[in-house]
Amino acid sequence: VVAFTAGGTTDILARIVAQQLTEKLKQPFVIDNKPGAGGNLGTEMVVRAPADGYTLIVNSVGPMAVNTTLYGKLPYNPMTDLTPISLVGSFPMILAVNEASPAKTFAELVNQTKANPSKFNYSYPSASFQLVMELVKTKTGLKAMNVPYQGSAPSINAVLTQEVQMTLIDSGPIAALLKSGKLRALGVTSEQRLAAYPQVPTLKEQGVDVSVNFWSGLLAPAGTPAPIVKRVQEEVARIMALPDVQERMAKLDIKAVGSSSADLAKTISQEIQLWTQVAKDNNIKAE
Repeated sequence: VVAFTAGGTTDILARIVAQQLTEKLKQPFVIDNKPGAGGNLGTEMVVRAPADGYTLIVNSVGPMAVNTTLYGKLPYNPMTDLTPISLVGSFPMILAVNEASPAKTFAELVNQTKANPSKFNYSYPSASFQLVMELVKTKTGLKAMNVPYQGSAPSINAVLTQEVQMTLIDSGPIAALLKSGKLRALGVTSEQRLAAYPQVPTLKEQGVDVSVNFWSGLLAPAGTPAPIVKRVQEEVARIMALPDVQERMAKLDIKAVGSSSADLAKTISQEIQLWTQVAKDNNIKAE
C-alpha cells in the first residue's frame, strides 16, 4: 500500500522495492495507491489489515510523524499500530515556480508576494509539505495561501497550469520538469546543493534557517510475525545497496537507505518529537 497518489517519491520508492522483492522472493508484490487525509486513510487501512505479511506499506514522514502534530486525532498510533521494517529512502524538497514566473530568485519571490499578498498561492500534496512551507513563510515573511492537492503530481500540475504560483515538492517527481525548463527551482531544503541542480542554492544559503529531508520506510501491521519482518528487512537492505538501484535513485536526488527495524522505529520517534516542537514554536496547524 502507498497512502498517496502515483508519481510521488514514496510511490517511486515503493515500486522499486516491489519490483525487486517480486524478483527475489518469487511472489507478486502489487502496489495499491490509497490516498486521502494526508496519508491517514491508506495508513489506517494497513493498520486494520491481517498481520500475516501479505499487506505492507511504504509510508512517509507525514502519516508517521507530522500528522500526529497537525491532526487533532489520528485513527492509528504510528508508534504501536505498525511494525517498522526498514527505511528505504530520504529526499529533499524543492521550491519551484512556473517558467513564466517573473521571480528568478527566492528573494525576488518573497518580495513579490509581500507587494501583492492576495495574488499568490502555493500547492502541496500533504500536511507535511504544508508544515515545511508554513515554516518557510514564518522565517521569511513570504505571503501565499495554501491550496491542498491529493498527491505530488497534481500539486506540480497546478504550477504548470498556473492555478498556483509556486509549490514546495519532493525532488523525485519534479526532476524531468526542472531539466526541461518548464519549472524553475528557486531553492532546495537540503543541507547542500543537489548534484543534479548545482546552480540552485539551498534555502540556508539564501538566509532561510530551514533544512529538511523527508524519508520513506517500509512497515507492516503490528503483530506481523518476526521471521517475516526479518526476511523482508534483509531483502530491503540488500535492494537499497544495489548499485543500479542507487544510481537510479540518485538521478532523482533520492538517497537509497536500508536500515534495521530498530533504526526506523527510532527515526519515527525522533521525527514526532521534532515536528511537534516545530509546529508548536511556529504556531502552525493543518488546514
